[in-house]
Amino acid sequence: MARLKTSDFRPAQEWIDKLPARTQARARKNAASIIEAVRLAEVRRALDVTQTDLADKSGLKQGEVSRIENDLPSIQLRTLERYMRGLGGTLTIVADFPDGGRAEIPVKAGRPVKARTVVRPGSAVAGGGNRSGRA
Repeated sequence: MARLKTSDFRPAQEWIDKLPARTQARARKNAASIIEAVRLAEVRRALDVTQTDLADKSGLKQGEVSRIENDLPSIQLRTLERYMRGLGGTLTIVADFPDGGRAEIPVKAGRPVKARTVVRPGSAVAGGGNRSGRA
């Protein structure tokens, strides 16, 4: 068997960069969905809560809890909010922008609460804009 050298290995990113743009975009989207769904299940497990316990606390059915953890892209905000409340948390939509800006939008009754939105301008924002921290 031939011995491999370090120079025989190429970073995975080089292989990914050679893929067609459409394939790369689809892979990123699918990977993000999988990562997010795994995180929800991990949070629940870290809190030592079973799907059945969470269903009882949130008013969701156990099957709905499983669907949330396994099919996150199709979830409604109201259902996700109930899931988080069942874990004792709250739901906030966070949008990060390339200039470093950030918007945090709380969710109540399945709807974003515009009046309680917190906006932190990024470095590209100069003179003007919302300085109160509220939208």
